[in-house]
Amino acid sequence: MFAREKIGRSAGRLLLVVAACLAVSGEARAVIVFEDPGRLTTMPVLPGGVKPGWQYLGKYGSYTGIPIGPRAWITATHVSGSTGTLTYDNAGTTATGTYASTRAATSGDLAMMVLDVSQPSFTSWAPVWSSTATLVPDQGVYLYGRGTSRGAVATNSDPVPGTPKGWEWGTYDFVQSYGTNQFAGLATVDGNVCIVTTFNEPTGGNGLPLTEGMLSSGDSGSGVFSYDLATSQWALLGINYSVDLIRQLPNGPLYEAAIYDSRGYYDGATLITGTAPKPLPSYSTSIPHNYDFIAPYIVPEPATWLLAALAAMLLPACARGTATSGSVAIRAMSVAGKRIPQRPSSVATAQGPGPTGDTSPKPAVVSVEKLSHRKSTQRSCRWASTPPARA
Repeated sequence: MFAREKIGRSAGRLLLVVAACLAVSGEARAVIVFEDPGRLTTMPVLPGGVKPGWQYLGKYGSYTGIPIGPRAWITATHVSGSTGTLTYDNAGTTATGTYASTRAATSGDLAMMVLDVSQPSFTSWAPVWSSTATLVPDQGVYLYGRGTSRGAVATNSDPVPGTPKGWEWGTYDFVQSYGTNQFAGLATVDGNVCIVTTFNEPTGGNGLPLTEGMLSSGDSGSGVFSYDLATSQWALLGINYSVDLIRQLPNGPLYEAAIYDSRGYYDGATLITGTAPKPLPSYSTSIPHNYDFIAPYIVPEPATWLLAALAAMLLPACARGTATSGSVAIRAMSVAGKRIPQRPSSVATAQGPGPTGDTSPKPAVVSVEKLSHRKSTQRSCRWASTPPARA
């Protein structure tokens, strides 16, 4: 049973303790990776000069917003306000500009921001993943975010004192960074269907790269990108929501750390044990599961924008980043603690990673199981994914 926590920095922490996963989930900050010094802060570039999503990240205060249409951008509801300004350079094609915007609608933890009438339109925006049927278990992903650096090594006494288990969250510097991972399944967190990635230790046996990453506080609102074979492009797959956390002592305070083996720590009062490493997961609100909400803002009709603008004008002003705590229903992956083998690195082509010559049917989702819940507090979140080939 994991405790989950949103990863926004603005208010208190949203803590959800899940009864089957043995961890605590929190909002995501910067992406923490195995590769020293623990942060990847330059744009990943794949063979052929392909960029897997970094170029579409705009800056929204100390968080991230991602344009998804000529007049709209998306972020996490728990870090959004009724109005906001996005700083963005149209995927590197223009000088950096600022875009005053108003929140037009929300769907769970997805907030849709539309440009004010006086603002020019975006000229470049992120493709979005449109279908749940094209999700492939084990597909590579890139996790992006802003938040903490990688801190001190996290250790415990399983199996001997001083055994490394991960890294504590470091300082908040709001630097944009990324990591890679793989789609491990789906989980329902506070009513949000989420893309799940797990923080597995790279070994010779699993072939994972040192860019394997996990979200930390401050990563909320940023995105997860993956290569969509159906559309032959890198597309926005999720918006960072939360991570799982554990405790160092029975019922002790949450331990803010990226952990690749949670054995020896506690889920509430229960000691986490097992014969294999139990990595903690990160969660991002699924874009394809919310496509009906997003679609009108991608290529909108004039009437859609008019209605959105009118609705935004009627929205009550609210404090940015506030969240309501309370009990929520949680689901966690049935594959918790077990990593699906990575696809061959040979699939990283000029178009991006993806299985080649594989026409076998793929399941749309990975099975999940319902877990118990406790309370919540707020924090920020972020995700990482897929082994990058950097320039």
